[in-house]
Amino acid sequence: MHNQDLFQITDIIFANQDGDIFYCPERTTKPIAYVAGPMRRKKFYNFTAFFEREALLKTQGYEVINPARIDMEVDLVNPYEFPDDHDWTHEPAGMDLERIIRRDIDGVMVSNMLSLLEEWDISTGATAERALATWRGIDVQ
Repeated sequence: MHNQDLFQITDIIFANQDGDIFYCPERTTKPIAYVAGPMRRKKFYNFTAFFEREALLKTQGYEVINPARIDMEVDLVNPYEFPDDHDWTHEPAGMDLERIIRRDIDGVMVSNMLSLLEEWDISTGATAERALATWRGIDVQ
């Protein structure tokens, strides 16, 4: 794949037109933090908490992998535009859970630290991400 086929999301995250994510940790000298927490069952899929944590981690000198940012910029999911009666218990229509799982595992694999949001333990995904980070021996906060 050629670089012109990719678009940039952050300094280290790129995507192609098919929505495949490519992490390039070699493009930064900063430590990389991955944000993990509940999305389903949370209003706006908890994007506000994800973006607030991303901003905090950046002030602490981290390059940040934020799944909410990827959802918004690659999958074009903007939960702030969903109707008031939206069902927050399921992924938005058109989201491919298998692709999301692979993307998130890859994100944890290139990270130096996992940053857990409140109520991470009610999330199947965040629980798996924590287990993977612990297994890798990276810092979990």
